Amino acid sequence: MKLYLSFFLCLLFFVSCSKPSAEEYFAIAQKAQQEVQESLDSPMNVQDSLQAVALENYSKLVADHPESELVESSLFNIATIHNNTTHDHQKSVAAYKRYLDLYPDGAQAPLSLFMIGYIYGNELHNLDSAAVAYRRF
Repeated sequence: MKLYLSFFLCLLFFVSCSKPSAEEYFAIAQKAQQEVQESLDSPMNVQDSLQAVALENYSKLVADHPESELVESSLFNIATIHNNTTHDHQKSVAAYKRYLDLYPDGAQAPLSLFMIGYIYGNELHNLDSAAVAYRRF
């Protein structure tokens, strides 16, 4: 619990000062995701709160620092969090598509295409859209 308190105090410090850099947003988001992995025995509301912190910081990084090299990883992480944690599959597909629009040859482009097909087919039961995505994959 002490770790969570220090993490959120640090987050509050960054928010209350000037706009954080892309690296600061990314570090906060990565730390939150790391703490989720370390707190798998914690209540779900703690894990959900940490994922919300990660999602918020990745999103702010993308919005505030669109020129940063960290945007690519952040967009992919946003899509993954929406898919795995919030289970908002529409937002996940939209984030994967945004990643592909900006980084068609990116490191995670093949996986993004596959995940779009998988989500359309298995979560949204839209087989036509799944087939299109799988063909592009």
